[in-house]
Amino acid sequence: MNALGNSNDNLTVFLLIFFLLFIGVLALSSNHSNTGQSSNQSTSIATTAQTTNAKLLIFNSSDHLHPLSSLDWGWLGLGANITRYAYLQNAGTVNFTVTFSQVNFNPPYASTIKMTSNLSTTKILMPKQNVTVAWTLHIPLEMNVTDFGFTILVTMFG
Repeated sequence: MNALGNSNDNLTVFLLIFFLLFIGVLALSSNHSNTGQSSNQSTSIATTAQTTNAKLLIFNSSDHLHPLSSLDWGWLGLGANITRYAYLQNAGTVNFTVTFSQVNFNPPYASTIKMTSNLSTTKILMPKQNVTVAWTLHIPLEMNVTDFGFTILVTMFG
């Protein structure tokens, strides 16, 4: 007898496992052939993709050290216009155009507040190019909102 036990017992166990696997494969293949129909299966796979050539970075200062995640517009009076700056960098390897829009107004009726940008919708950013964007918020003369928020949606295409 060796350290693994009797070699005949090991061979018997191996043959038994092989035999059971073989019988299982035969049962599956005969099940498909007896029905006379092919087995159709459908699988859904969720996928995501990201291009490695286009990359836009947005910073809150011209030194490009701190990514911009939010803007505080401060206290605003009716009829006010206030400007905040962001610094864009094309960190990719392809040209693209950026656009800005306001979404997710909170409360929804705050959508009367408009934001404009100094960048034209046809502004193309070349690779490694840095651009300063000025977002100006225009508060209406009449408004029943004292506290509001919205998301600036930055879209790039090219």
